[in-house]
Amino acid sequence: HYRVKPDKWSRAIAGLSLGALMANDIGLRHPEVFGNIGSFTSSMYHTNYTTVYERPWEKAIQDKDTFIVNYKVFFGSATPQEDHMDFSSIDDQLMHEAGIADAMEGYRYLYYEPHITRWEAWRMGLRDFAQMLFS
Repeated sequence: HYRVKPDKWSRAIAGLSLGALMANDIGLRHPEVFGNIGSFTSSMYHTNYTTVYERPWEKAIQDKDTFIVNYKVFFGSATPQEDHMDFSSIDDQLMHEAGIADAMEGYRYLYYEPHITRWEAWRMGLRDFAQMLFS
């Protein structure tokens, strides 16, 4: 038996690379389950990734106020050494255009220095995400 808090605000979904893309899809599709989303070196937006389902990010960011009510933390991180840095930059741009990045206290998209390797960026991203979750 483990003592856990069963509410969505005590639950997060996060992933790395393709796992982060899936974490975004699952978390944005189920705001009733997840109150926090973390994405390490990946993105919501990706032109080369096709699915048999409609990806939820476009609909999720259309209503800034609902997004902010649905999520406490929305975190992303990347390094220029990542292959998909362009997509990560587009994510951040989309969130700014939607007004979410500037209005949401728990929104962070961190770009680590160019000398930071992918492995270091993943570790740093997890550290920074966890600090937001547990603060």
